[in-house]
Amino acid sequence: MGGRHGKDKKKKNKEGQVFIDPTGKANGRGAYIKLDNQEALDAKKKKAFHRAFSMEVDQGFYDELIAYVDHKVKRRELGLE
Repeated sequence: MGGRHGKDKKKKNKEGQVFIDPTGKANGRGAYIKLDNQEALDAKKKKAFHRAFSMEVDQGFYDELIAYVDHKVKRRELGLE
């Protein structure tokens, strides 16, 4: 988590839904995570988004996040991004 460079944004909207926002343009409170597989795994282990959004975040979100980050890392390695 931290600054924005090389990271994607995760959001929490007014309804309390936490979701991935690759565009960074969706309404709601945001938190960033580095596009790195280990960072995504650490976020799940440390429940980083529980703290960032001051609420219980479904474990399914972390699984979705890990899959998303892995996909983005592979695309970057192939030179597609």
